[in-house]
This record gives sequence, C-alpha cells and structure tokens, in this order.
Amino acid sequence: MTQKAHNSPESSHPGRLLGYARVSTTSQNLDVQLRALTEAGVPVELVFTDKISGTQAERPGLAALMAEAQAGDTLVLYSLDRLGRSLVHMVTTIDELIRRGVALRSLTDTIDTTTPAGRFQLNVFVAMAEYQRALIVERVQDGLEAARARGVQLGRKSPITPEQVRAIHRLHRAGLSHYKIHRRVGVSKGAVGRVLRGEIKSLAHVSIELPADEIDVWDAEAAASASMSYPKK
Repeated sequence: MTQKAHNSPESSHPGRLLGYARVSTTSQNLDVQLRALTEAGVPVELVFTDKISGTQAERPGLAALMAEAQAGDTLVLYSLDRLGRSLVHMVTTIDELIRRGVALRSLTDTIDTTTPAGRFQLNVFVAMAEYQRALIVERVQDGLEAARARGVQLGRKSPITPEQVRAIHRLHRAGLSHYKIHRRVGVSKGAVGRVLRGEIKSLAHVSIELPADEIDVWDAEAAASASMSYPKK
C-alpha cells in the first residue's frame, strides 16, 4: 500500500453518504450503529449491513456496498473495525475504497478523509497496522527457522492412523455408507472421503489388501450392518 493511495485529491466529495454496519454474531443487534449512521445523515436506504456468525467469510452487505460505492461518495462507519474481521482485510478494504475515490468517515475513531487531518490520521493508522503485520510475519518466520534448526518436523500430522485407513477401506468394501464408517472408525466424514479417494498422501503407503480370511471386529460389525456374509475363520 503506497502513501500516495491515501493522499487523494482534496475534493469536497459532493457524492452520496453511504453507511455500513456489522455485528459479529446473529444474536447481536445493529441498533446502536444504525442510529449513529442515520444521525450522521446517511439515508436509511443507503445503509448496508451484515450479521456474521462464527468464522463466516462471505459478507453480502459489504459486497453490495463495494458494488454501489462510486468516486465522490463518503462511507460512514461507526468504527473502522466494522470493515474487517481481521486487520489485513480491514486495511485491504480501506485501500480499495480510497483508490476508487471514496472518502471514509469513522464516527468513533474521529477519522474523516475529506479533511487533511483525517487523511493524515488514516495514513498513520494504516502504517501502524502494516508495521504490526510485518512484525507478526517476522516473528512467525523466526520461530519456524528456530524449530527447523532444532530438528522439529514441521507440518500437520495426519489425524488418522494406518489401522483406521485399513478399517475404512474394509467397511467401504462391506457396503457401509460414509456416515456409518465415520461413526464406527471415529474419524470425520470428510476424512473418510479423503481416505477413499487417496487424498491423504502421508498414508498412501498403507497397504489395504488383506487375506480373504483376515477378518477382525471391524469386518464382523460391517457384515452385520450391511447384511453381507463373510468367510469364517
């Protein structure tokens, strides 16, 4: 992000006032933010909202706002952090709006990019955010390098054992559904699918071929559930 991106021409932004409000869970309400936006002069029909629960990434309200905003408009927010669920996303969205000639006014942060002082405040805010992000990346990288130097094996370990892989294939051959397999073996349905499609590379070496008479408790239960006959030992 360049310094120039936040030093937009000092026009009076004669366009519309747009508003955006967001809460983090569906159980929260938007009343405080909506009241502040309307009191700031934003028409109700130009206020875009999102209620996001959990880690949901898609925000239709913000997407609609970005599609509506035009050069000369001013986006009014209760606070800047309403724009993003993460620092990176917030800074990226701010940068995109400024590049498109949309001014920003944050009511609680007292930032207004239609004024020289407001643009300076935003530049300082973004610079600090980028500095903080760079520090985090550097610390993570240093930690990874130190771990490698100690001989630590990095990367996520497979949550599935070779025994579970064999059991999944045996139950699948017995005709059980992914749901029944995941209940019996104790792994997620997604993991069952990945095993059967051969997508867990760390377990690709596991042999799943068994002698015809090698039947264990998994096969016995599978036979009962699938109404199939198995050779007796």
